[in-house]
Amino acid sequence: MGHPLERRKITAKGILLPSEWDDNGAVLALTFFTHDEDEYKIKGKELLPELLGILRRELFIEGYLRWEDGEKMIQITAFTPFGIP
Repeated sequence: MGHPLERRKITAKGILLPSEWDDNGAVLALTFFTHDEDEYKIKGKELLPELLGILRRELFIEGYLRWEDGEKMIQITAFTPFGIP
């Protein structure tokens, strides 16, 4: 496990899925699952509206990885969907 204050830039390929909902079914949080079975909680809400439009599609993402509360978190700085729209 990485140090909680350590932050490093990563790129990854995978799929974005909802991971937390409110009582009305609205998505509150997302998790990015890679092809090599890593998973990253998405940090920050700035891109949430845009990311909701590309759920369940394969993506390349770039961002900063950090450990928080024992979980891998990524703050996405760029993403590119690929494959079938």
